Amino acid sequence: MAAAWVPRNWRPDGIGAGCHPGLGVPGTVGSAATILDGHPMAKNGEASRAFGAAFTSSVLGGVFGACLLAVSIPILQPLMLAMGTP
Repeated sequence: MAAAWVPRNWRPDGIGAGCHPGLGVPGTVGSAATILDGHPMAKNGEASRAFGAAFTSSVLGGVFGACLLAVSIPILQPLMLAMGTP
C-alpha cells in the first residue's frame, strides 16, 4: 500500500504552518513554546522525541477539552435555552 502524500506544513486545524524544531522556527504563536524545548532536543538528536511529546500533549489537551465540553453542555443547556433568540 502506497503512502498518501501530505503537504509538509499540513495541520488538522487548517492553519497550515506548524513548527519546525530542527530549524528553531515557530510557525504559529501556539508552537513557540514547543521550540523552546524542541530545538535543543533536535540539536541533541532527539527530534522524534520532541515531536512525540508535542503530539502527545496536543492529543491529551484535545481529549480533555472534548470531555469538558461534553460535561458542560447538559449543565449550561437550560441557560442557553432561556436566552432565546434576539
